[in-house]
Amino acid sequence: MSRSAQQRILQARWASSDRFRDDVTQEELDAAVQDGVVDPMPIHGNKQTMNMNELLVHNILGQAGDYFKRLLRLDTLRALVDEIRENITHVEPFAGGTARVPSSAFQMVFRLGVFTLSRKQMHSLLKDKTSPYVPAIGYLLLRYTAPPKDLWRWCARHIEDETPFRDSADPSAPETTLGEWVRRLLTELNYFSTILPRIPVPVQRDIKARLRVMEEAKARGEANEDFVASLTPGMRVKSLYSDDMKWYAATVTAAADESGRVWVKYDAYGNEEGRAAGYLQPLRDDDDGADDDEYGRYLKEVTTEEATRSQATGTDYAARPTTYKSNLSLKMDSYTARGRKPAPSHTAARGGAGAGAGGGGGAGG
Repeated sequence: MSRSAQQRILQARWASSDRFRDDVTQEELDAAVQDGVVDPMPIHGNKQTMNMNELLVHNILGQAGDYFKRLLRLDTLRALVDEIRENITHVEPFAGGTARVPSSAFQMVFRLGVFTLSRKQMHSLLKDKTSPYVPAIGYLLLRYTAPPKDLWRWCARHIEDETPFRDSADPSAPETTLGEWVRRLLTELNYFSTILPRIPVPVQRDIKARLRVMEEAKARGEANEDFVASLTPGMRVKSLYSDDMKWYAATVTAAADESGRVWVKYDAYGNEEGRAAGYLQPLRDDDDGADDDEYGRYLKEVTTEEATRSQATGTDYAARPTTYKSNLSLKMDSYTARGRKPAPSHTAARGGAGAGAGGGGGAGG
């Protein structure tokens, strides 16, 4: 069989079979990527560390090597997902009660990072309903390795997910929801005892503005229930488009389904999407929705708030951040040694300069 014929067969299998996408081995996936049959997930930043804390990576490959080696022997996505369902019970970076032993969750994130997932495989992780830890591992991988500008598109579907979820290794810690946890992933830099990759300021502002639009839509949804229940195909509405978070005139194409979503077709774009109650409003005859820019207002609000905090604290939120290594906890291990006071004889010879150098060394840790 010719190579082109093999490629067509493989492409057809990927297009038609979810099972094949789950059962494909790393070797088959690499070959499919090389042949252009599948679109792999991009790795943004450092492909060796997956942008994780270097101490964490060192311990995944070294101290906790036996478990990670076992994960490497699981060479299909289905096998790795089964492992998540059976053995992952929290998503902290380190195992409970330790500050050095990597958790099973973060070892799985690193394993999936070297798996060369396709985009369809990532979608299957995020859509999994058997355990909240399956999509959670997918979102952690995205937070560490996806291009920042792509984060919202991947994460938006779970922002309002009310599935109960325990993120902490502490069994006495209160539960959160998957949606609340995803929101924190997108808006916070500190994650338990580690630091997440920094999101560029313009992207972070965009995410925060979109989150505020969603919060307003959630509040609006409760008042809109009767209106949405009355909608039938052909009726005209104003709908908040998920891509740019702006209001547009649209036509209802399908009444509310079991999830409460109404399908609409936008006049401006011609495409359809399902929208919840908070993202729909009555359309007046003289209203095309274009002037109602909630997203623009919230973006200005976020920018103004940052400027106010910057003036109050002396922090430049748009400034280049400190290097990643300077934030690692490992650098604190040598603080005492670098911060020692010079010997008395040196102090006498240097005068006041010696004390200044000693203080500077301590601060550098």
